[in-house]
Order: sequence, then structure tokens, then C-alpha cells
Amino acid sequence: MKRLILSAGCCVALLLAAPTAPAAPPAEFCVNDFGATADGPATNTAAIQRAIDAAAAAGAGVVTFSNGTYLSGAIFLKSNVRLRLQILGHERRGRDVERLPGAPSAVGGGL
Repeated sequence: MKRLILSAGCCVALLLAAPTAPAAPPAEFCVNDFGATADGPATNTAAIQRAIDAAAAAGAGVVTFSNGTYLSGAIFLKSNVRLRLQILGHERRGRDVERLPGAPSAVGGGL
């Protein structure tokens, strides 16, 4: 009886230790495909948020930015979504009240 229990335990250990197939890389969502422009003066908050929302709706994703300058107000990141900025790009934040979100937040006030 003890041998049978040990054998079953070894099989379970082997199943748990078996290699799994590598996960597919997360989908990429370029903000330019959602209407963002890398020209500097255009406000891209809505386009960046649309890319974040699309990545979240897909279950996971990476939001990418092509080289350039993107002006944005506050954005809301979501679970399983990463932002990837190009090394040559840079962030410039504005403090204009009209660019702040309407939802209560620490950035937009209300929390």
C-alpha cells in the first residue's frame, strides 16, 4: 500500500515539474494607431487612453509610442498593461486644468 502512495506522489511531482509552453508575447498597441501624433503641441491624452483601454480589453498588452514628443494630461493605467517609451522620446507634462481627467483622482482632484 505504501508503494502505491509513493508512486502516485512521484507522478504528481513529475506532472508539476513538467515544462510548460512559453506564453505568447503580449499584444502591442501603438498610440499612433489610436490617433496620437508625435508633433509636440497636439494633446494626445484621449488617444493614449484609448490605446490603454484597448490593451486592457484584450486582457494584457504593451502600449507603445513611436519616436517623437507627446503632450498628454493625466492617463489611467490598468492591470496587465505596460507602457513602452522609445529611448529617444521624452515626456513633457502640462499643468493645464482642462487636460486633467473628469473622474475623481489624486491628479484631477477629488480624492
